[in-house]
Parts: sequence; structure tokens; C-alpha cells
Amino acid sequence: MDIPKSTVKEPLKFFEWILDNSNFISYKNDFLRGYEIIPGVDIDYEKETVSYWSVADDGNGKIVDFTEVVYFKKDFSTYLNNGLNSFIQNFNEAIDERFLDNSHEKFIELLKIKIQEITESSKLISNNYPFVESYITQISEYIKKKQTAYSDKELITVTSPTPKEEDKTDDIYSIYKIFGFYKDRMSSEIEYNQLIEHITKFVETGNLPNEQQFQKIRHIQRIENGEIRYTFYVLWSENRKLIKQEKLCHFIKLLFDDFSQQKVTTIKSKLAERPPLDKEYIPIFIKNYDLNK
Repeated sequence: MDIPKSTVKEPLKFFEWILDNSNFISYKNDFLRGYEIIPGVDIDYEKETVSYWSVADDGNGKIVDFTEVVYFKKDFSTYLNNGLNSFIQNFNEAIDERFLDNSHEKFIELLKIKIQEITESSKLISNNYPFVESYITQISEYIKKKQTAYSDKELITVTSPTPKEEDKTDDIYSIYKIFGFYKDRMSSEIEYNQLIEHITKFVETGNLPNEQQFQKIRHIQRIENGEIRYTFYVLWSENRKLIKQEKLCHFIKLLFDDFSQQKVTTIKSKLAERPPLDKEYIPIFIKNYDLNK
């Protein structure tokens, strides 16, 4: 199914489409039917789950069978989270462009009207999926926050020749910049999306996820543990006003099987160790990252 994506010109395009009731029903049915090609798949349309047999490396070189269960609600939440991140990225770029010719205020007002329309069109969906409302609220709050920030920016420009430097901690897109290369290295895109969702929520809230609500990330064969530690160190460096390093180490221990038996003090002591970064798949941003910035 070809679902519209957020763009700089129309940052709310994805949410306008997916939170329209008829479009949402088509999306959900298409999602569940998409698993019919897997032999022995069991689709429970009422419970919105998909179950099938799969195999994986247990981390010790042994291939084991297990039942993979896909929950539509969980996947939909991850999908909305990715849509939220895409909205913020495109919205920020759009406002930066429009700030130059002073058209950003009108653009923001139009988006505020659109988010009200989305709120109305999504009521039926929110009744069955209450978490949808939280994404709409986050979008509304972010628009208001940015509107205020740019109003302050105008005052500073008038009173001082020195432009206001924005906090890099305000830009959670560093998450995709840092961890984007994990996507092609992990065995499941769903698992990658869950990883990004957990990291994003951790950065935004500072809270550790409930261990009972997610499955630990299994051994990633194509990313070394040293590279995992180092990328999380970069995440901390980029967002150090939001993240306490010791809590980040607890987060790593909680999230990954390979670190579950390690002491937090051990993870912390090795966090900033720079591993060999000569592999092609590691982005230049990580290879050239300045530890002293």
C-alpha cells in the first residue's frame, strides 16, 4: 500500500492520511493480509495478531525454533512514532526555510488548523487505540513550542547581532543519524523500529522501559558489541543534558541480551572506548566523531 509520507511542504501529510478512518481500515487489513505468504501463518483478525514459526541464532551459534508473534497495535504504535519523528524533521526544515522570508507564522497557523482537523477525523481510531491521541498531543505541543521559540528568536535578532544558538539536545534526530546504520544489520525491520522507539522514548523521558513490555534485542551478528557501546556513547554526547550516563548503561543492559549479564560499572568503564571503525557500514559521522566536542 502506497501511504503518503511527511514532506517539508506538507509535514502532516502522513498523519492526515493514516488517521482518516477509511484509510486506516485499509492500512490495517493490508498489514494483516501481508503475512498470508508465510507458510503456516495464523492470523487472528479479531485479536489483531499474527503468529508463525521462525528460526534464529541464539547468540551461541545454535539455530533454534521459536514462535514469532506480531501485534498490530504494537507495530502501529511504532509506525506512528516513526511518523512523528519524520514530522518533526520536516517541520523544522520547513520553518527554517520560511523564517528567512517571514512566512513561518502563517505556515504554523495553517498546521494548527490541520491538527485540529486530524483530531476530529481520528476520534473513531482513538477509541480503539488510545495511544493515538498522545501522538496528536505531541504534535500540537511541538508546534506551539516551536512557535514560541521562533518568536523569541525574532526578538533576539532585533536586540542583538549575535544569533541565539539552539541546544543540540532539542534535536532528537541525532537518534536516526547515529543508529540508522543498524537497520540493514539487524535481522528484522520490526526489531529495528522497536529499538528506535525505545531509544527515542528514553531520550525524551529519561525513563527506563518496563522490561515486561518488550523482548530484549537478540545478538546482532553484524554489529560488534564495542560498536554498540560506542554509538550509545555518541548518543549520550549529543544529548548529555537529557541523559545521565549511568542510567544509559542501565538502559543498554536492559535492552540487549549481550549486555544483560554485564555489570553497569563495566559497561560504563568501556562506554567511551573507540573501537576499530574501519567497516564500510559505519557512517562517516560516527567514524569522525569528536569525543571532545
